[in-house]
Amino acid sequence: MPFTVEDINELIRIIEANPELKRALQERLVDAEAIQRALRDPEKRNEIRRAVLGEEWEDIPTILRQLAEGQQRHEAILQEHTQQLAMLIESQQRHEAILQEHTQILQEHSQILQEHSQILQEHSQILQEHSQILQEHTRQLAMLIETQQRHEAILEQHTAQLNRLESEFQSLRNEFRGLAGRFDGAEYERRTRQRATAIFNGGSGGSPDNPAVRRRLKQWLRAAFGEIPFNGDLDDVFMSDIIWWKNGTVIVGEISVKVDRLDVVRAKQRAELLRHAGVNAIPVVIGDDWAMEETRELAQSEGVEWLVAKQYSEKILEFRRLPEAAEDED
Repeated sequence: MPFTVEDINELIRIIEANPELKRALQERLVDAEAIQRALRDPEKRNEIRRAVLGEEWEDIPTILRQLAEGQQRHEAILQEHTQQLAMLIESQQRHEAILQEHTQILQEHSQILQEHSQILQEHSQILQEHSQILQEHTRQLAMLIETQQRHEAILEQHTAQLNRLESEFQSLRNEFRGLAGRFDGAEYERRTRQRATAIFNGGSGGSPDNPAVRRRLKQWLRAAFGEIPFNGDLDDVFMSDIIWWKNGTVIVGEISVKVDRLDVVRAKQRAELLRHAGVNAIPVVIGDDWAMEETRELAQSEGVEWLVAKQYSEKILEFRRLPEAAEDED
């Protein structure tokens, strides 16, 4: 492949930047023809003359006068210069050999450069192919990103739906737990009322929903007030969990699996309503355990008796020891 102007300029720049390479090329390129061509150029001829003969030979008239004054001395110098010229010729011959060798090296480098140029072209072609592949991959990546964004949007919708379903599930589970708790509480109340005869060692009563219990409550209230008083839920004795009587003493009870503060307050206020009606009423809470230890302390301070965790308060034990009377029968 022929060298272009740009290739030659680049080669000159490389040679100028490398003094050793420049000197080597000069030695390879300086042959007889180059010297003759340089001698035809006045400026180069003068440079060659100064390089060969020295600065003192520039002034020819002066040299001639010096030759005339010291012929013998100049002859010796001329003989010496003749020897130097022979040495220069010998050196020139060596330089020509070196120049030939450098020329061969330059040719080899030119061939290598051509091979490198061919490799560079091949690499450029490969690079173009890779660029096309990269463009295709970029296009596919953009499609994947768009698909991913659509999937993320769908995932967000599904996540929102799952969150709503989870919220609804939690609400349903809480509602179910509430219903289960109320069912367990109602079942616990029912079983406790069924066992009331054994719990209190005789007597009669039950839930205010029982007609016999309701008749007793209405009799007590109307005999005292002339009517059935209507107050809030906490005072409404008809909403008690159990009414149980024996030998003139009436238990007003609240039943919970875990007895809490509100159970204590309701039992006390509902029993106080019957006390105002002249009934010997005892507020009682019944359960498997206390909601908090403070609840037991509240019951003690408010005068509310208990049957909790299979432990009887003192008045409950006294109630159990009461004998049954004839009026205890329904």
